[in-house]
Amino acid sequence: KLADGSKAWLNSGSTIKYRNTFGTQNRELELTGEAFFEVEKNTKLPFVVKTSEINVVALGTKFNVKAYAEEKTIETTLIEGSVKLESDVVKLTGNIVLSPNQKAVYTRKAQSAEQSVLPSSPQEAPDETVAKPKLEIEKAVQPEPIISWKEKRWIINNEKLGNLAVK
Repeated sequence: KLADGSKAWLNSGSTIKYRNTFGTQNRELELTGEAFFEVEKNTKLPFVVKTSEINVVALGTKFNVKAYAEEKTIETTLIEGSVKLESDVVKLTGNIVLSPNQKAVYTRKAQSAEQSVLPSSPQEAPDETVAKPKLEIEKAVQPEPIISWKEKRWIINNEKLGNLAVK
């Protein structure tokens, strides 16, 4: 439980860092790894999760952020409320706000990012080779497999063995 009343669950190998003024002067923290957040509403102090390249801004919501340093993607999955994605490192196109059951997948590379909508079926998925950063929004995701780790269990659906080994 954080000083502002918000709750954070940290996955294996994950850390958060924040200043002593967290909850009074700011609500910014740095995440390395994966965490699930239940954020207390405070319109005067936005809750900001900073990763290496993407910041997730929330006022009062439930969401998961996965930003392990060794992985090529940063993922944000919204469960409830809304979050906005920003960056000090790359240029994001437009105002990117997630709705419940949406997932943003940012693929790291150069100094700009494109936004696109992912296909609804895996057969339509584009090649994974990416020359520059890309931000894709998956709509109508099932959040249970994504956040099941916080309940000390796994829900696995159509996962590649290589990805499962990392988990």
